[in-house]
Amino acid sequence: MLNKILLFTIILNFLVLVPCEGFCFTGARSQGLCNASTASSRGLESIAWNPANLVIDTGSGFEIILPSLAIDAGNNSFSLNRYNEISGAVLTNADKLEILSDIPDGGLSMDLNANAVLLGLRKGNIALTFQGAGSGYGTIDKDFVDLVLMGNEINQEFRFEDTDAQGHGIGKATLSYARPLITNKVYRLSAGVNTHYLHGIYGFDIASADGSIITELSGINGSASAEYLTAKGGSGYAVDLGVCLQAPRGWTFGLAIQNVAGSMNWDTDIERHTWSATADSITILSDDISDNVTTTETETVGQAWSESPAGIVRAGCSKKFGQFLCSADVSKYLEKRSGMQNTPELSFGCELGSTFVQPRLGVAVGGPASQRAAAGLGLNVGSAHFDVAVATAGGFANEDSQGLAIASSMIVRF
Repeated sequence: MLNKILLFTIILNFLVLVPCEGFCFTGARSQGLCNASTASSRGLESIAWNPANLVIDTGSGFEIILPSLAIDAGNNSFSLNRYNEISGAVLTNADKLEILSDIPDGGLSMDLNANAVLLGLRKGNIALTFQGAGSGYGTIDKDFVDLVLMGNEINQEFRFEDTDAQGHGIGKATLSYARPLITNKVYRLSAGVNTHYLHGIYGFDIASADGSIITELSGINGSASAEYLTAKGGSGYAVDLGVCLQAPRGWTFGLAIQNVAGSMNWDTDIERHTWSATADSITILSDDISDNVTTTETETVGQAWSESPAGIVRAGCSKKFGQFLCSADVSKYLEKRSGMQNTPELSFGCELGSTFVQPRLGVAVGGPASQRAAAGLGLNVGSAHFDVAVATAGGFANEDSQGLAIASSMIVRF
């Protein structure tokens, strides 16, 4: 039974996609460039990366982004190749130890996100967009996986205090504005700002979770407890800032801070759920295990809570070489999240900017995903621009990846 639980957990890492990063739609073109977009994003796409880029001419005075979607799912431990190795296999002791070595000491973490643009409008250097987003992450204590795989010995205790989870679903309206600060014959320096209104739809947060299991001569004894909060509404705000420098010879430089300020306050229909269980002297001779297990669960009115959107700082540059666009970014989360590494991420992307078809490729190293690779394609049909992209996380090759992201978008320019 425990082996089935572990296998189900691993499958979730690859198949479950729950309704991104900082509550913001990233765009299919940027996905294809592996997010090297602080200096290369243009038009409505700039809202997710650097609002100052709204001042850069896109060749049109008015833009509409139609319903568009981005989804990603991943984990910090298992690759697709590892899953294929263990699925349906009889695991040896060496196999189990190798699986355990894949999991960081902080536990097995999963990250699931989806974001949709419902409608976006841009006129010159002003834009208004409406989005829906869902995001969630969870961490399973490494001791739990150790127990499932290796079993337990007499007087060996397992603790599960590194268990954590959080999730939300929100709607968002964003007003963006940019303007040039300094303009001369050599360069132009511009600044931009996004102001987001956040409307909470559903929120979930584990306040505390702990547990332990120990095997003694008298049997298996254990306990577990958890407190979590749920909400059915709330509101909040977030602010992004950015600057861009357009320099000679086709160079563009950008600097942006996403969620430089912001808070999401969950304050509607708050419920606090408390659950606990104790197991006393369970043995193979126990007729009915439920006789040895006591559980309690209560629901009370909870207090409102707040969470801050993930802050990210980015710097990038881009340059055109004829029809080729090359771009590079370095980015870093301002706070470390449980179970995820927080090293700077360096990303590179290139695009062939032909009239009708625009292929894109990108790679990235560092950051929460360690390694990423991306590919995308843009199609220009009259005033309509279609973009699709796919990216791996945790590895450059598909079989080495620990997650997958897909995105599609359509922008009409007049």
